[in-house]
Amino acid sequence: MIGTTADGKPFFIKASFFQHLIAFASEGRDEARFYGTNSADTFLGTTVYGKLSSPDENRSLRAYGFDEVRVWGGGGYDVAHLHDSHLGDELINDKTWAQLSNDELDFLLWVTDFEEVHAYSTSSGDKIHMVPADFLLLTEGTWKDF
Repeated sequence: MIGTTADGKPFFIKASFFQHLIAFASEGRDEARFYGTNSADTFLGTTVYGKLSSPDENRSLRAYGFDEVRVWGGGGYDVAHLHDSHLGDELINDKTWAQLSNDELDFLLWVTDFEEVHAYSTSSGDKIHMVPADFLLLTEGTWKDF
């Protein structure tokens, strides 16, 4: 976990080799980074939390209240689900990554090395900018082009 304290001091916390991890953000700017396994992983990202799980490895990582959640898939067939907020969000992608963000809420969900990314829009103000990618990007809802 990477972040800054309320008084602006940077910090870094690394947790390795845990089967289950739950982290809660505090004041300041906080970023969680998750790395997938060699098995099939699933990431669920919302404005409230991010969760990376791997049933084959009996592994679950969760980050609550972080401004940014960044996730690197591993081996296996990895699938990400990105859920929007109640405000207008932006979904963009490049060849190997996708991100869902909202500047007003100061949140960002970023994923790379996934075979599928599903993005869900429930707000009429959501915007999308898609380019050809090395993964399957599936959208549901009312996305509007930039």
